[in-house]
Order: sequence, then C-alpha cells, then structure tokens
Amino acid sequence: MKAPRLVQVDITTLDVAAAASAWKRSLGLAFTPDANGAGVMALPGIELRLKAAVSSDTDRLAGLVFEVEDLEAAISRLAGMGAAIAAEALATAGALYIDLDPGSAFGARIRLRSAPAGPGA
Repeated sequence: MKAPRLVQVDITTLDVAAAASAWKRSLGLAFTPDANGAGVMALPGIELRLKAAVSSDTDRLAGLVFEVEDLEAAISRLAGMGAAIAAEALATAGALYIDLDPGSAFGARIRLRSAPAGPGA
C-alpha cells in the first residue's frame, strides 16, 4: 500500500491579503484570490491555501517545512524584512534548518531546511 501524499495545506490567518503579501516578499510564493476570498498557490504536487480565520476557528496549522537551496540567503532575506528567527541553524538527518518565530509567520511554525547536497557535494 502506498503512503498518502500531501496535496493541500490550508493556512488560516486574520488578514489573507497581508499574509499573501508576506509570503510573496519572503519566499516568492504568489497567491491568487479565489471566489471564496482565499488565496491559492499551486506548487508541484501541492496546493497552498490562505483562508480567513474566524473567532470560532480552533484548529490551526501546526507547521510547514520548506526546503530551500540556499538557507543562509533565505535567513538573511527574512531577517532583513524583520522576521524573527526562533532558533539558530540546527542540523538533523544531514540537513540544516531554522525555525521562524510564529509571530513572524502569522502564528504558524515555519521551518526552512537546506536542500540535500547533490552527488559529490
């Protein structure tokens, strides 16, 4: 039996437009508004959706992991925009990663992980 594959991630936020703008500036992800007021971004094999939170929302995204080719450049770009990094770069399973402070990521835990080194690297 094949393992299920993730095809959509819903992210609730109080301000969809501000969140979409922040994702565009920080990681280059461009969300397009849909008919329901959500922001939609299709990546290879997965769809990200920014949805308006309401006060009765109790379920929130636990976190996301994004793999980046140049972790140091991503950290520098985010820090330059005022994002707070929750931890120094840590290593696990051969990859370096950092966590953004949830206050800098609309309340979600966002982890950036270095891409695995290619052959001979």
